[in-house]
Amino acid sequence: MNPFDVFDAAVRLLEPLGVPVNPKDSPARMIRVSITPGTVGNRRMSAAAVDRVHTLTVMCVGKTEEEAAWLAYHVTDYLDGARTGSPDGTFTDTSFDGDPLPETATAPRSWSKTLTFQWTTKRRRHEREK
Repeated sequence: MNPFDVFDAAVRLLEPLGVPVNPKDSPARMIRVSITPGTVGNRRMSAAAVDRVHTLTVMCVGKTEEEAAWLAYHVTDYLDGARTGSPDGTFTDTSFDGDPLPETATAPRSWSKTLTFQWTTKRRRHEREK
């Protein structure tokens, strides 16, 4: 499963929250989601990569500190341990603990908390034999 499919799966998992995900404008309450193409991990002695670790970054933005913390709590509840829709694995919460931070350059003022989730895609046997 490529990162874009996993990105779409994450957005679908967050839809029940009823909060705009990656809106074109910047409402006071929203979720911003981004992905990385992944880093190679778990090399064998032959130096062939056997899997790729991807990171999903989710920024939870609220009008108040409490709203941003509430949103981050529910995003973690929806994503941590959720399957990506393929046999490649599940989302694992790798976020640092901390309180939401004020966004001082926004009007009206808002608060945000950034979360990170990782998932690993395994190379299938037929992919290694090519």
